[in-house]
Amino acid sequence: MGEGRTEIECEGRVVRHLDQAPDYPMFLLVDLFEIGPPGGTYPKAATLHRVRGWNG
Repeated sequence: MGEGRTEIECEGRVVRHLDQAPDYPMFLLVDLFEIGPPGGTYPKAATLHRVRGWNG
């Protein structure tokens, strides 16, 4: 693992903090899940307003 830290946030709130950071390239996967009985027609869609990542 690399030096530094990793923080995962959702809506401005830190939901996970690690005292180390990976030393290899990363990528982000975003998926949409429906909980409960199906509602409405498919395909479903969502809007992702912001994703931010930085190194350093």
